Amino acid sequence: MARKFFPVLVLALVFAFFYVPDTFDPKSVIGKRVLITGADSVIGQELVNQYCKLKAAVVITGQSEESLSRTVARCKQQHGTSAKIHHVTADLELPEGRLRVADFVRKQLGGLDHVILRHELVNTGFWSGSERNMSMLYREQQVNFVSYVDLTSQLLPMLVDSKGNVGIVSPLSAKIGAPSLASLAAHKFAVHGFFSSLRQELNAKDSGVSVTLCVIGSFDDHYIISKWLDCYLKPFFSTLPSVSTVEEAANTVITAIVVRSSEVHFPSFSSFLIAAHKFVPRYVEWFLASRS
Repeated sequence: MARKFFPVLVLALVFAFFYVPDTFDPKSVIGKRVLITGADSVIGQELVNQYCKLKAAVVITGQSEESLSRTVARCKQQHGTSAKIHHVTADLELPEGRLRVADFVRKQLGGLDHVILRHELVNTGFWSGSERNMSMLYREQQVNFVSYVDLTSQLLPMLVDSKGNVGIVSPLSAKIGAPSLASLAAHKFAVHGFFSSLRQELNAKDSGVSVTLCVIGSFDDHYIISKWLDCYLKPFFSTLPSVSTVEEAANTVITAIVVRSSEVHFPSFSSFLIAAHKFVPRYVEWFLASRS
């Protein structure tokens, strides 16, 4: 009898563990010193927007001077010329690029409270084991894993001083492998393994630094999932999950970091998809493969 209720119990525990309060005190973010990588992505730009709105001092980094300048100009246009936002161009694939960012943050902000790592290099396509596959694997490893570890290590003394927060923003492939994303999934799994261990080490040393893993499903994915739910579940339920927005995703990330959650999944359906993969991996993988 207990076996029948075990999956339900696990799903309930998953929801409880990854639940994040809807709100936090916006005043707690005023004046916080924040570094955001991958600010040229959709969610990266929205994170910048919301932190500036909350009157934080923000540094963004990326490879394109033009893209970063546009983000800074857009932010000042929306929140006034007094918005505290700075940018530094750097190639995070290279050690000197990571050092450049850490030095810039130290000199420009004088310390650090939040670091949000979102940058990534994505090479899609089925794995064939070709020479190009292996070459890209190494490059992706430097960007998607090594740079996360190295940059965080260089920033850690500032975060310890401020008892700050580390936020890792990853796609769903950090939890469930998917066709055409074998290399990305490998490195994202590695990132989550490293930072989960780092969180425990920081807690053991009573450092005051929190590490939050944020798994963000793409918004197109959620649109498709909502349509799937509408097709198959509408006859049984009066209300269904609404399609989420990038504003909601960014707010979830910031809230989770501020309240020091260990891990958060967005949209909420992602938690159930991840849990379902533990019990019925064949069906979840069929669902993902049917969309590749």
